[in-house]
Amino acid sequence: MEKVFKVWDEDGSGTIERSELEMVMHTLSPNWGAREIQRLMDQIDTNGDGHIDFAEFLHWLTDPTAAQTLHKDGWFGSFDFGSLMHQLFDVFDRDGSGQITVKEFNECYTILNASLRMHPDSRGTTLTEDLAAIFMEADGDGDSMVDFEEFKSWQSQVIKKSGIPNSMLPDIIEELSGALKIIFEIDEKTSRGEEQDGTLEALEQQIQQVALKTRDLYRNVTPAARHETPDLKQPEAFDEPDGKSQWCKPIPSVVCMNMLLRKCAMQLGISLSAGSGAKTRHLRGGKGRSAPSKKKSTCGPIRFCIPDLNSGVEPPSRWLAQAVRLNKTGEEEFFIFEIPASKLESTGTEDHWTLLQEGGAEEFKTALDALPSQIQLYSLLACQAWDKKLDWDLIQQVMKTAQTLGLLAPGVEETLRSHMRGMVRYNLGRSRIEELSEMGQEHVQEEIDTELNKMQLSAYQTLTALWDSGMRIPKPIWAQLQ
Repeated sequence: MEKVFKVWDEDGSGTIERSELEMVMHTLSPNWGAREIQRLMDQIDTNGDGHIDFAEFLHWLTDPTAAQTLHKDGWFGSFDFGSLMHQLFDVFDRDGSGQITVKEFNECYTILNASLRMHPDSRGTTLTEDLAAIFMEADGDGDSMVDFEEFKSWQSQVIKKSGIPNSMLPDIIEELSGALKIIFEIDEKTSRGEEQDGTLEALEQQIQQVALKTRDLYRNVTPAARHETPDLKQPEAFDEPDGKSQWCKPIPSVVCMNMLLRKCAMQLGISLSAGSGAKTRHLRGGKGRSAPSKKKSTCGPIRFCIPDLNSGVEPPSRWLAQAVRLNKTGEEEFFIFEIPASKLESTGTEDHWTLLQEGGAEEFKTALDALPSQIQLYSLLACQAWDKKLDWDLIQQVMKTAQTLGLLAPGVEETLRSHMRGMVRYNLGRSRIEELSEMGQEHVQEEIDTELNKMQLSAYQTLTALWDSGMRIPKPIWAQLQ
């Protein structure tokens, strides 16, 4: 849209004058006369100052109620939002009565919301979990039924917030409607016992399609982002990292980390169970002891393992690891190890880790502070599950430790728990939830807790769940961790 605006703004003044609009229209719509061009000018120039600025141009191209628009092929033509909405309305109106009941609305809307959770950037959409509230919003006359005009009006208001060009709507709505139809067809066949090989794969594929199109259609772009002038830098969809450093490859191998655990046991006198979340058992004294802390240990004995990005060499010439031991009074003691980067992928039996003495704690703190907080959190998670996955109990322990270290804001653990319970509920399926509900809500909660405790997530999957729960993670961070 910015490129088109600059083409129409022939003199580069930052606004489109009527004369410039006239030149464009003579090319795109040769049959138009002065009256049609003036009518279009009045439609786009909403403040009536005789100029079309970029904000007005964007508003016009992303306004579902517009009568004309630029199509994907670059030609100017009519636009009928109502005709597009008929196919989506028909999906909601499953019985074809011409009215969407509360039950029909909830079924379809729930699929949109649940599918959206699969998208890697599912936050910041206009969809809400409150079905009753969103139905009231769609049901303009309050008769507990949504007719087509109400549906079209509601969709127009919601889609307008996305800032998506009208030219993209036909394809998105067609693909979304088609995917929803297939999901309902699969559901109906399954309920009749007609499930065949490949049914689950087909269902998953359509849900992913719905997630993608739902994200496009119902993303909530702020007015500032929609109306940004073209000579200003467009806002990023993610925050910038809170540090300039990066997660570097290669990372320590499983063999390398196991050698560190062995060294910790031998030199620090700790019975190690990395990633178990169990408290470490003090066996005997060790050298290189640092000042104790009053904080209680809630994770495995290897707290962090990170690249030293302050070594002045790129890529870093060494990695540092922080081991934690509880002393006899229950206080934490920290020990810092280093390993040459060239030995990270070692698969032999030789030990390349060195316990640092004086200054090790300060060197580690400097290296840790150079990393973005999201990378620090990922390292904390990874050190609990270097060669396996984290169970729900361990994830909660890591969250508590992360909050203590200032890597997570208070309340994130509860938000994550709520999100994960919602995912478990969705995975159990509607029929299973209804079956349990008949026996009482306590049976539903017990089943959800049971399934949640069975869950196993990698460090990366846990970070993704935190992102889904609302944690801000910059796009460059994802690129590094992938």
